[in-house]
Formats: sequence, C-alpha cells, structure tokens
Amino acid sequence: MHNNFKRFGFVFMVLAGLALSVPSMAEEKAKEAAPAKEATKEAAKSAPEDKTVKITEASPVEQAEFAVNLFMQACLANGGDKDRLRKWVKEVKLPEVKGEDAKPFLSNTPSGQGLAWSASGKQGRFVLVSEDNGACTIYSRKADEKKVHEMMKWMKDNLDKNKGEQKITYELRTENDKDQKLKRTLIAVRRPEMGNDIGMVATTSTTHPSLAAIISIFAIESGAKM
Repeated sequence: MHNNFKRFGFVFMVLAGLALSVPSMAEEKAKEAAPAKEATKEAAKSAPEDKTVKITEASPVEQAEFAVNLFMQACLANGGDKDRLRKWVKEVKLPEVKGEDAKPFLSNTPSGQGLAWSASGKQGRFVLVSEDNGACTIYSRKADEKKVHEMMKWMKDNLDKNKGEQKITYELRTENDKDQKLKRTLIAVRRPEMGNDIGMVATTSTTHPSLAAIISIFAIESGAKM
C-alpha cells in the first residue's frame, strides 16, 4: 500500500496543527491587496460599523465533498501525469506551500520529493501534493468520514460506466493504527494492456470522524495487491 496511508497517525497530527499555518488562497490575495488596504485605512475608520455576518468555515460534510471533488479534478483527471497536473495548478493559480510548511507533507511520501500547494479558503484547509513519481494526494484537515467514503463509492460507480476493458475493484475496510481506528476506501483500476495499474485510497479516522482525510492516486505494479 502507498506509504501515505501507513503513516496516517503522523499526518493526522500534522493536519490538526501545522496545516493551520498553510496560507489560504484568500490570504495570498489579501497580501497582494495590502498596499491598497493601507491607503484606505483612515477612510474606513469613519465608515459605519460593519454588521455583515462573517462567512464561517464549511461543515465537515461540505469539506468532504470539496476534498473528493478536488481529488477528481486535480489527481484523477490528470491520471498520474505530474507535468500535466503541475500545469493545471499554474492555470488555477494555487499558492505553493514551501519550506517548513511543506516538509510534513513531502516527508510522508515514499521519495520525499515533490511539490505542495494550498487549496484552502472559506471551504476549509486543503493541501495538494504532487510527487515526482506521479502520485497525487489531497490532504483535508476536516472531512466527514461517512461522506468521504460515500463519494469515493460514487466515483467508483461512475468509473465502472466507462471502464472499457479495464477491471475496477473496490474495497472498504477498517484498520487499527496505534490509538485510533482508520477507515479506508481502496480502488484499483486494472489495465493489463498498460503494464501497470492505478491505485486510489481514501483514508479517514473513525476515532475522529469529522477530522482529517487523505485521498491519493498512484501507480502500482500490474496485479499487485492493494
């Protein structure tokens, strides 16, 4: 199994803490607009009190939906082609996660090599990782466990409709990882004509069902067990 999911307990702690420091897209735009904000600060002092209801973070169910949709759009759609994925990231202008903020995510990959970006905003905290070996992973700081796995099953059912000669396997399993229980959806796309298969895994914590989720796609040896 892909290394990301053997160390979920470690990443769970990272997402619960360090991920808070990853800049969101909104924060990046705010930095760019800082000079203009400063120029209007004095005028703002005399403005009427702002009683607008502030936008709160999306619910765990909504964050689960966003995480799986982001996975399909960024990872699944680019099929393990890191160059195509990174070109897409540039087009949508996701801010890169660099230095110490990126280390916890990259050090959890088999090679430790790759790039990371923030896809965070009012919908929640998300990190997209593109490994140099083509693997692609979405880290979600919060996500409703049930919704994540429901959507992964929905995704698998849709893949079945257009699978052609490919065989698609699906499994939902529960495992123990030190002091917590994990739930995993495992999907394998068997494609003997290509010489290798594609594996997809979504991992959540049953012990903390509204917190972290990790969803990844990666190449596996033809016929290899998930």
